[in-house]
Amino acid sequence: MPVKRLKYTVVAALAVFCLSFCLISTLSAQPAPSPDSAIQTTPAPEAEKGFHFDANKVILEEVKDAHLWHFFTILGHPVELPLPVILYVPKQGFSIFMSSRFHHGETPYEGFQLMTEEYIVHYHLSENKYFPERIIAVHADGSPNLDIPVYDFSLTKNVLQMMLSAILLILIFNGFARKYIKNRHKAPHGFQNAVEPFVLFIRDDVA
Repeated sequence: MPVKRLKYTVVAALAVFCLSFCLISTLSAQPAPSPDSAIQTTPAPEAEKGFHFDANKVILEEVKDAHLWHFFTILGHPVELPLPVILYVPKQGFSIFMSSRFHHGETPYEGFQLMTEEYIVHYHLSENKYFPERIIAVHADGSPNLDIPVYDFSLTKNVLQMMLSAILLILIFNGFARKYIKNRHKAPHGFQNAVEPFVLFIRDDVA
């Protein structure tokens, strides 16, 4: 049947994609050949300059949560969207400002500090309890003030992505629902027809 054939095609495509991704990650993680090897090759210009692409590092940096949304970098200049920071301190109330005030954790703002790996190492803080992108209270000299609790209700990158995904899915499937009600006795067509096999696959074989 066409629907079942499409299911198998989708599963096969996903399997090929996953295998290709694993192969690329494995090749990028292989060490460079030693000078004593039997076959000598001419190093590429990127290798002469010490260029090394770490796929795992790039992926983790894009997936991890942050107080700004980094899109891409042009000529060494990052294109980013600062996100709102919402902090609550008991007996002091809320503090609301944009994450760009922290300048990537280089300077504190209004008694708060966006932690970085360098900041954690400099003040010998426990890496099990304190981690980059966490916001803490600081003294006037920038040293950590761990006696003041800070509750972070900020709209981070992952939260914003989930909200946008939820809104997009609601709009898409709400449109599908209206089409099903309007064309109750007609076969689906267009984008609706392309998405329906995925929905049936999740309903019948996954859920």
